[in-house]
Amino acid sequence: MKLKYDFLVQKTKLELARLDKLPSLNWEQQKKYNNEFLPISVEPKIRKRALDLMNNLVNLLHENGHSIKFNYSRCQIEIYGQLTEFHLRQKYFRVRVKNSYGTTHNTFEKSNKLEFLIGSSYCKTWIDKKTKSLEDYLPTIYKHIEAKSKYLAEIRKKQALGKIEREKNEAIRIEKGRIEVLEEERFLSL
Repeated sequence: MKLKYDFLVQKTKLELARLDKLPSLNWEQQKKYNNEFLPISVEPKIRKRALDLMNNLVNLLHENGHSIKFNYSRCQIEIYGQLTEFHLRQKYFRVRVKNSYGTTHNTFEKSNKLEFLIGSSYCKTWIDKKTKSLEDYLPTIYKHIEAKSKYLAEIRKKQALGKIEREKNEAIRIEKGRIEVLEEERFLSL
């Protein structure tokens, strides 16, 4: 039985196949890809596995009433009104190479492992292991994103309540100042 992909995953699959035929991407094409398609950066030999993983994630989000949004050239998961940026990419390993003169430099070698990242500045990552694949981490990834979003939503709620309280106190302070000015004017007019 063939797996039926979600619309967004299917659209990303077709776009990646189209981009594979191009010799290189210019800035406009990259911007268009970031604004409309899921952030998957893998070579074709492991793309099916990446698309299956992303399809499972999208289905899990839809089952729990959450969604995926595109803002400012970033693809983000929306849970409890909080946006979490995410990426799925192929893992590259840094290899230090020594030349004949004894100096070293770093090269990057592709692997067949997938890496899932969440967050924009302080990233949390999950990588394929020998004993556990990235697909097995999917419930853990979802729970982590949900817990983080719930925590941030509570903070935003407290901030909103604090703002309302400050506005009330400011209005009371302004009203007291106005009353004092009126009383002073009345006292001076006597």
